Amino acid sequence: MKRMIEMFVDQVVCDPQTHAPLLILASRGGRHKLALFIDPASAQAIVSRIESVDFARPMPHDLLAELVGALGAEVVRVELPEPTTARLRLKQGTRALRLEARASDAIALALRTGAPIFVAPRAIEASARADAEVPDAGAAAAAYLLAELPDREFGKWKM
Repeated sequence: MKRMIEMFVDQVVCDPQTHAPLLILASRGGRHKLALFIDPASAQAIVSRIESVDFARPMPHDLLAELVGALGAEVVRVELPEPTTARLRLKQGTRALRLEARASDAIALALRTGAPIFVAPRAIEASARADAEVPDAGAAAAAYLLAELPDREFGKWKM
């Protein structure tokens, strides 16, 4: 298996055709990008953390991060073996834990705990193949195009 690629949340935008939230992950240097359609609640969880928005009460991902810490554990890393599936790697003392999660939830938690995000090359390749298989300018093709555009092109679609 190829080594996983460390990525970070590059941006969250709104797809101009479907108006669905689109999460863009990028590797350092921008060589690799991955665009994921996510639900509005996940988009809010991710954007609120990126923009340091505080709420009167903890949001679910904030609560989960506090719970992990209160149990004496830490999120070591988040892995995306597939575009929509994630594994949370946790450590509690000498005990290693592995939990399955939705990619968007795992990324929201990683942002709150400072855990790095790693993506399998096959996830990036699968996403690129899915984009290439769309014959018209459908949602997947739009996601790929959006991931390749410079930041200045996203002005009116930023969330």
